[in-house]
Order: sequence, then C-alpha cells, then structure tokens
Amino acid sequence: MDAWDMFEENVEGWVPVWFPVGDIRSGQSFTEFERAYFFNDDLERILKAMHRWPLWGNPAQKKEAVAIALLHLYCEVNGLCAKV
Repeated sequence: MDAWDMFEENVEGWVPVWFPVGDIRSGQSFTEFERAYFFNDDLERILKAMHRWPLWGNPAQKKEAVAIALLHLYCEVNGLCAKV
C-alpha cells in the first residue's frame, strides 16, 4: 500500500530503485536519461500487451493499470516471469 501511495504519476522521469542501472550483458552503466528511457519503454511495452496503452479511464483506473504493469516489470527484472 505504501508503494501505491508513494507513486506519483505526474512526476516525469520517475524510475523505481529496483530498475536496473546498467546493461547486465555488457556491464555498461546507464545515464539517468537512458535509465528513464528504458524504464518508460518497458512500461509502455507491458501496458500495450495489456491493451491499456495509451492509458484510458479515470485517474484511479489509470493508476491501477500502471501498478499492474509495474508489478509485471518487477517480475521480469528479477527473472520471476517471462517478458511479454
């Protein structure tokens, strides 16, 4: 519940602390801009797979869709589920 309350959908460039800071394969670190770009790209990819991109609905419905996408992205990043 705390994570839900702390997420601010209106803050541009927000990236969760658990999102990778570099490319695991090459070992190269991401700049802050690259990390935000890759995070946004992955989040959009998952929302598209959910048929929720572009976001639609009231603010609570949008936030719920993003929360589900974030949960799936967390699962992917930690190798607990397959990429969509």
